[in-house]
Amino acid sequence: MLNLKSFCRLLAAFISLMLIAATSSLAPQSRGQSGGTNTCKCDSPINSQATATGTCTRTQDDGTFCDLTFSVSQRAALASGSDEFKKYAAGLNLSIPSDSVGTLVAKLESGEVFGARPSDVAASLEAIAALAAAQRPREMHAQTRFQDIFDMLTFKTPADENRKASVIRSLEWFATPIEKGSDRQSQTVTAKDKTTFHIVTTPGCIEFGESDFRFTVRVLGEAAQCDVRP
Repeated sequence: MLNLKSFCRLLAAFISLMLIAATSSLAPQSRGQSGGTNTCKCDSPINSQATATGTCTRTQDDGTFCDLTFSVSQRAALASGSDEFKKYAAGLNLSIPSDSVGTLVAKLESGEVFGARPSDVAASLEAIAALAAAQRPREMHAQTRFQDIFDMLTFKTPADENRKASVIRSLEWFATPIEKGSDRQSQTVTAKDKTTFHIVTTPGCIEFGESDFRFTVRVLGEAAQCDVRP
């Protein structure tokens, strides 16, 4: 049975999904893509899903929280100019300037990351992950896991060439033009605290996941699901 905290989070997730449905027609179309819809799903015990146009991000952990967000370019642009977000981003020690978040997310949503260098793809993913992390600034478990993702994307730990190579392969496959294939690739990466992450990727979709945390980015329409559920 879910406790009161879990119920409140479920209620918040439901309200969020209703807002998504109401605003999905305003979502920007992806340049170079056919403009189909994405369906993103939460895992049990939060059996919710939402369908809308535009890039989808999913953050889920512990079976008590799941957030589905579509087409975040507008929110990213607002965050880039926000003193509150800049202060938060400074605490994350991001490798990207906080005022570039809007531009980097826009590149992701416009399809400019397809065929881009791994470092450029990583910068856009770091930007969209920073927005997701900023939604839950006081939840330490989520903050720790997002920091793990930032570390994976910026290769800050010294000389872990195996980890770096695995992440780069995932970024390259994520940035492969969608029409060239939808096979899933899975890499295993160890975070600084020895937590094992699985990076599951299809062209246009990437998920960073460990035992009780997942962060997923799925671009427009044609991208095959990259999570590991059947």
